[in-house]
Amino acid sequence: MCNQHQSKTMCHFIPAYILENIAHSQAVPEKARQAAISTLSADQRFREHRMHILDSDGPPTILGDPNVPAAQAPIVRSDIAPNSDPDHIS
Repeated sequence: MCNQHQSKTMCHFIPAYILENIAHSQAVPEKARQAAISTLSADQRFREHRMHILDSDGPPTILGDPNVPAAQAPIVRSDIAPNSDPDHIS
């Protein structure tokens, strides 16, 4: 989870079991519940994709170009950080 604080982006790592508790709790604000659900969903997609890559025979490549290793591709967006700014991705 990332948020803005005094003009700086701060990222926090929250264990999945805590996100699950937030997602299923009626005691937290709806916005927090939706954020937890969204984060868990993004995490699940990442894990599924990661396992798919691990099952492949070769190194991951850019979709559509098997000659370019994925590790050399620039990161232009992130599905994990909802307010990600490509200029701030390192």
